[in-house]
Amino acid sequence: MGYAYDPPEHVRVVWRYVRRGRRYSKIGGGRFLAMQGRERRRFARRLARDAHKITPRSMDILLSRGWRERMVAAWLVAVARRSEFRERLAELLLTPDDYSANNYCLALARLGTPADADILVSYLARSLPCPDLYSHADTALGALLLLDAEHGVDRTSGFLVPNGPWQKWNEGRPHVPSYSPEECREDAALACAYAAESATYIRRPDK
Repeated sequence: MGYAYDPPEHVRVVWRYVRRGRRYSKIGGGRFLAMQGRERRRFARRLARDAHKITPRSMDILLSRGWRERMVAAWLVAVARRSEFRERLAELLLTPDDYSANNYCLALARLGTPADADILVSYLARSLPCPDLYSHADTALGALLLLDAEHGVDRTSGFLVPNGPWQKWNEGRPHVPSYSPEECREDAALACAYAAESATYIRRPDK
């Protein structure tokens, strides 16, 4: 997250959007999803404020750095639906072994267009045949199922056929818990609902 000779601009951007309040740890550990009451509202407001106000330059800085910065950037994209960063997220998602890939998938689900679904399809087509490749195919599947339901189409059935890509991916990871497609969809829906909840605070004063 921090490097010995970071440009001052990078230091300021990372502090403001990632490190302040240990936002990265609350997002990375999923702790924010369990927040209640005043704590939940405060976190959502501040996330919404930064998602709305962050400049393209600052977003580019975050997306060019480590996984924590990219993770937070993905959530800023998700909350404010910053579709101008779609192609950048797609580029990162299709980079092997990116620890923040699940966050890119959720951001694409929030952007919510057929173009975003196509990116998720490409990610699943690359990831599922390679269970040894570090990926977040489960989050991508959940996100794609959400978009299929929203668009009234079916892009997932080819991955879910018996003895098909999804089943083989799970069987190729015997030491990792497996989840049903419905569980993946529910997890993605929960995260996207929080992003939508946060978005209701955009342009409201922070308290």
